[in-house]
Amino acid sequence: MMFNVNDVVRVRLTDLGRKTLAVLRAKANEDLQARFPDVTTFQALTVTEVDGWSEWQLWDLMATFGSFCGNGRALMFETTFELPNAKVLL
Repeated sequence: MMFNVNDVVRVRLTDLGRKTLAVLRAKANEDLQARFPDVTTFQALTVTEVDGWSEWQLWDLMATFGSFCGNGRALMFETTFELPNAKVLL
């Protein structure tokens, strides 16, 4: 199977993952508003979930949650996820 870090993965965030993401996104939004104070119509950064699943590029998922992941740490997302665009080579 071929998979690229730019490909999409589907994961189920845990409650802790959702809370952590909300804090990270709020901080990012504050930083952007501080850098661009003249922007009056600012779109908040969000992640859309459908049936509990959210889609991420693998690199973005790891960039967002990588520092929170580790042996013995609370899970940010369930450990089983989908690779909807994976290519199987025979």
